[in-house]
Amino acid sequence: MNSIRRARRRPRVRSVNFRAFAWVLIRETLATVLTSGTTWPSSDGRWRRTIAIKPTSEVKRLLALYLERHPERRYIP
Repeated sequence: MNSIRRARRRPRVRSVNFRAFAWVLIRETLATVLTSGTTWPSSDGRWRRTIAIKPTSEVKRLLALYLERHPERRYIP
């Protein structure tokens, strides 16, 4: 029986938690946009710690505002 109180016996192998994936993807996008084209290293933990504690709605708003001010940092394949 899998419940909130009892964890899975085996880790997930073929499935993805899309909520966690979206959380990581949004924050990695913001970190990439902020550090691309600058001398600030993308591996610096200060960006990631600052972004990790913010709510997702605030991160999305910050990303939209930043890309509006700096359209050259958009990645369009």
